[in-house]
Amino acid sequence: MEPLFQLWDMQIVQLIVVHMNSTTRIPGDRIYNMMLTDSYTAFLKTDIASYTRDNNNNEYYFIFLQTPDHLLKDEMQQIFNYCWLHYLINCVVQVQTERGEVLLYTYFPFTAKYCYKIEPVLFNQFKGAGFTKSELFPRKLKNFYGCKLKAALWHLVPLVTLETNAEGQVKINGGFEGNMLNVLAQKLNFSVEIWIPPEAVKRGTLVNGSFNGAIGMIEKHTADLTIAGFRQTLERSRVASPTVVYRQDHVVAVVYKAAYQFNSFELLVHPFTTYVWTILLITVILALITQCFENTVLLKSRIKTKDTSKSFLHIFRILLGLPVLQLTNNSGRRLLLILWFWVMFIIRNSYQALLFHLIHTQTSKPIPNSIDKILTQNYTFLMNKDILNDVSLAKKFVFEVVPNGKSPLNLLENTSRGPLVGITTNTILAYFVHQNRKAGDYFLIPQQIVSFYMTMYLSKHSFLLDEFNKQISWIVSTGLMNAWLSREIDNNYLFNGQVMQDHLFGMKELWAAFLVIIIGVIISSCVFTLEFISSKSKFVQKLF
Repeated sequence: MEPLFQLWDMQIVQLIVVHMNSTTRIPGDRIYNMMLTDSYTAFLKTDIASYTRDNNNNEYYFIFLQTPDHLLKDEMQQIFNYCWLHYLINCVVQVQTERGEVLLYTYFPFTAKYCYKIEPVLFNQFKGAGFTKSELFPRKLKNFYGCKLKAALWHLVPLVTLETNAEGQVKINGGFEGNMLNVLAQKLNFSVEIWIPPEAVKRGTLVNGSFNGAIGMIEKHTADLTIAGFRQTLERSRVASPTVVYRQDHVVAVVYKAAYQFNSFELLVHPFTTYVWTILLITVILALITQCFENTVLLKSRIKTKDTSKSFLHIFRILLGLPVLQLTNNSGRRLLLILWFWVMFIIRNSYQALLFHLIHTQTSKPIPNSIDKILTQNYTFLMNKDILNDVSLAKKFVFEVVPNGKSPLNLLENTSRGPLVGITTNTILAYFVHQNRKAGDYFLIPQQIVSFYMTMYLSKHSFLLDEFNKQISWIVSTGLMNAWLSREIDNNYLFNGQVMQDHLFGMKELWAAFLVIIIGVIISSCVFTLEFISSKSKFVQKLF
């Protein structure tokens, strides 16, 4: 008994005696269990599986079976069938034969000769002063001998990449989670049989008390495991068992930068505020009124002066930075034009400097830097069904679910729909930006919506739990997950694009300038036409 108690280490030992017709249930975890029984019928009445069916670990059962030799095999077979049916992988039965032999039996569901077959196997016995082998609970899953495990998977880069070979078989070809499953299959020597969930509900949602999709397949035991960016949730963990966490990811909000860039007309107007433009317009009008007043006074006083008809043109020439070739001989007018020149020199150079700064630094309109600001500005949130189902906060947004097969990041480029924000994971965002070479096209809102931990889901209380947890922990500790992830995405490319991304200033940004030129040409052509007609038509001369 000493090796058995050594396994328990510092665990609390609770002795439970089940009397005939007793219905008393003793709550509590049952990691290491020792049972004494004289038959499978008595063993069945203890209903040990009901205590642990919702656990997310594999328990240990050391069963003392005291029964006649001719019944030993059948009794053990039934006990092991019960253990396998309820995923009790660590069941050991100790018997003592009529000749005094103390023998230890267990079952091995995967061997070189068969898969998923349950039969009693003698693996240890007591000789002399102790057992012939030190281990009382042998590792049964370190080698599956090529047996199949069913996996609910679908193509979702950069998480899982699937391809169909020449024989029509679907195989895992990449993705950092796909690579992890391939390494598990290689280390434990099992093959993966891929089952693809229905297109509409990949991960699975809770409908009428039960799941559909991949989690529904796990719940119904039509699949042994599933991966594809699963987040641990309470609802999923009630029907399936998560493995240890192997990556932390974030649900983030993204906006399309082009939606915040100034168009050509806005670029010409933006250097000055509305207040400054208003003051400038009032100043020009006052200058023109002053010129008109001076012209009237000079004409009435019959003071000789030159260029009375061109005095209005001087105002606009100085405003645009054009030279005044001939000044008036009136001192008051010259003083006014000189003052106007200095004022316009300061305003015009300030405008040009600010316009150059906007173009050179590619300054954009203010982008919201928090979820609260986005909510107050009536944005529409674009997301897929998985995000909507996984993030309860998302249901409080004004949201739109994107169709299957489409990314919310692509739909953000439709800037004519009003303010939009895409909701996705940081991993999917980095992959999309890197694959499409769009660093700097999207702006990542600094405030994260939620952080979550990625896990693999197995059948509830699966026999794979302990072995898979051990192997996944080893994979994470070696840094393999980060290495596989770096092959799929480039986070540096994404975050460098958040700082600065050169954008060529082309014809698209100059349309307003060309529009002003075209309007000017049209107006000047009309004036020229009227002048030409007026030279030959007295009626037109009277009108103008």
